Amino acid sequence: MFDLSLFLLLSALAVAAIVIALPRHVTSLLRLRGETAVPVRLVKIGATFQQSLMAVGLVAAGTWAAPRVGLEAPWFSAILRGEGLGLSYAVAQLPAALILGGLGTAAFLWLYYRIFRPRMAPEAVSRTEELRNSMGLVGRLAMGGVAEELMFRWGVMSVLAWLVISVGGLPSVLGMWVAIVVSGVLFGVGHLPGVAAAGISITRVIVAAAVVLNGLVALVFGWLFWQYGLLAAIVAHALVHAFWHPLERPRTRVNTR
Repeated sequence: MFDLSLFLLLSALAVAAIVIALPRHVTSLLRLRGETAVPVRLVKIGATFQQSLMAVGLVAAGTWAAPRVGLEAPWFSAILRGEGLGLSYAVAQLPAALILGGLGTAAFLWLYYRIFRPRMAPEAVSRTEELRNSMGLVGRLAMGGVAEELMFRWGVMSVLAWLVISVGGLPSVLGMWVAIVVSGVLFGVGHLPGVAAAGISITRVIVAAAVVLNGLVALVFGWLFWQYGLLAAIVAHALVHAFWHPLERPRTRVNTR
């Protein structure tokens, strides 16, 4: 039970998203770190290839595991079956994605600006915001909304669900929640190496922000993926960056003056 066409489509989307977002992100990262002995172009190519390879591997794992635990990508599958734009499948997923994604975004932004950002070192704030903004809005939508959902929800969450339900024998509902929570924590922790690479000290506040903020919205994305399908998770994740990016741009300009 391995849908090769779906694997190829999702892999192409993941790689395209990474190619759009990562080179500019790496350029900004290298600028923050200072000089490097390796040519910048070579670093960007290597980082993009490495990330793409990991994404394709996770997409492959998800394509194998997802159908075994009832997780689906109905909109993408409809397109592959030749059902035009698959509008009926999109319409079925979008209301929940927009409503819950909007609520998750509001909670995320409130926690970031009221709780975590004021407690972070000024240099950590300016560097992390510069790194995010270096990708631009399109890059953030591509990397966050598309690539990360394909890796963490379609890939990691699907495999975890299969492990705890099919192998571990947990009831399906409990097992799915375990997969949602664990993949959400991994999603949050997965942001820390990039923070460290920018020369930012990994403090307790940084760790808490990464795990709590990303873990919170990951609960929303994971539930939407489980109940509605992959497109719902992608739309909800993209919504976070669609609202966050305009808020960060003026703040970043002020911080860098």
